[in-house]
Amino acid sequence: MISVLVVDDLKIIHEGLQAMFAMDEDIKIVGFAENGKQAISKIQNSDRHPDIVLVDIVMPVMDGIETTKEISRLFPEIKTIVLSGFEDDPLILKAIAAGAKGYLLKNAISQDLASAVRSVHRGASHFAPGIVDRLAKNFQSLPSISSKVLPQQICTIDASLNPEQPKLIKKRTEKAKPKLQKPLFQYGDWLTIIISVIVLSRTNGMGHHLAHAGLFFLMLSLVARPIKAWWSWPLQHRRAIGIFAFAAAVAHAFYATFQVLDLDLSKMLALSPRSKLGVIIGIISLLAMTPAAITSFQFFQRKLGKRWRQIHLLTVPALALAVIHTILVGPHYLRTFNINTIDYVRTLVAILSGTLVLLMRRKIFWSTLGLNNSGKKAVAKNQ
Repeated sequence: MISVLVVDDLKIIHEGLQAMFAMDEDIKIVGFAENGKQAISKIQNSDRHPDIVLVDIVMPVMDGIETTKEISRLFPEIKTIVLSGFEDDPLILKAIAAGAKGYLLKNAISQDLASAVRSVHRGASHFAPGIVDRLAKNFQSLPSISSKVLPQQICTIDASLNPEQPKLIKKRTEKAKPKLQKPLFQYGDWLTIIISVIVLSRTNGMGHHLAHAGLFFLMLSLVARPIKAWWSWPLQHRRAIGIFAFAAAVAHAFYATFQVLDLDLSKMLALSPRSKLGVIIGIISLLAMTPAAITSFQFFQRKLGKRWRQIHLLTVPALALAVIHTILVGPHYLRTFNINTIDYVRTLVAILSGTLVLLMRRKIFWSTLGLNNSGKKAVAKNQ
């Protein structure tokens, strides 16, 4: 029986791999980890180390490359296979240099993963079709990385399972069409946003609804990870949720500028001090959200590294500022002259909602409730 540890921060990947190996009598998933640091801790505390570790590239705390390097250093008997959505040659070479014995693409693992696990367990290497041939052609053009990688590490292909496998890979590569640019629908959320901003910002009566929608989506994107144990959908679509939050905020700003103020600066100056303060806070909140929205693509995530997360953490103070802006400027909160009970209730709900979201992002909140930050029951190490 080949024991496998899965390291990926998405719950849906864990569930998918569990179902995928359910029919394989010789392969068993023995555990899951959400990041490299947690994986190493589980291996160290386990009575029997896993034979294979399937590791994602992009993860919080410790990414796939660093995880592979540490596992290879601390547990040389454990073999690592990288599962990634990226097909970049430098990234593949870094994974190999870190000690990975296989590299598979997530969009094509259903047919290849079990074979890869068996091959790597026997001591061979296993790469997605076409990767070896492409790396062989481009190897000399990557001196900074290739100097750390032995040529035989790249060229090893397991042919014991299927003697015709190298020929099949070559045949597939020769028939493969040139790689095209990514289709437009992959950026359809941005296209939808542009159209929505144009249409909704020009629609009478939509300004306040857009503000509330932006506030709701921003809250949902910030609690996506803390609530994933109960509801995994927000985490799977967090990027789109965050972009829609930004879109709604921009549409609201356009609506207020063109429909309410009519681009008339004198109307802005005529506002009460509290309303002026609320508008300024709203502008700052939108500016804080902007860098995260612009860098929402995977290209920036790979390019910026740790700085990418720091940029996206700007959405946390952006939420606090957005709640204050809503209370100070919103007509159904404390802005009206005749404040009634329902206005106080709305204000209280807005404050409590924003505060709860911010608290849910802190470990101390979950530990106080007897839960960890993933929403699962805390388990003592000796159990």
